[in-house]
Amino acid sequence: MIPAEDAMGPAQMAALLDAAFRVADPLSYLDTTAMTFRALGRGDDARAAAWMGCLYAEGEIELLMSLRTTWRMGLVRSPESIVG
Repeated sequence: MIPAEDAMGPAQMAALLDAAFRVADPLSYLDTTAMTFRALGRGDDARAAAWMGCLYAEGEIELLMSLRTTWRMGLVRSPESIVG
């Protein structure tokens, strides 16, 4: 397992979201990324990618773009901080 301090930071989460939106099927990209992270023992990163995929699947594009802006500012917002 990757230590939590080695998990993706805000810049990497923004880059992952940017990469997903550059491909034809962002949901498949995020799902595959989550599976890859899980296989590599990076559970926190797998959950982050899967969570982004869930938001995308639910049509929460505005929320994802808001999060991307937040992450680019170097801030982290977790699912728990948004959905309570």
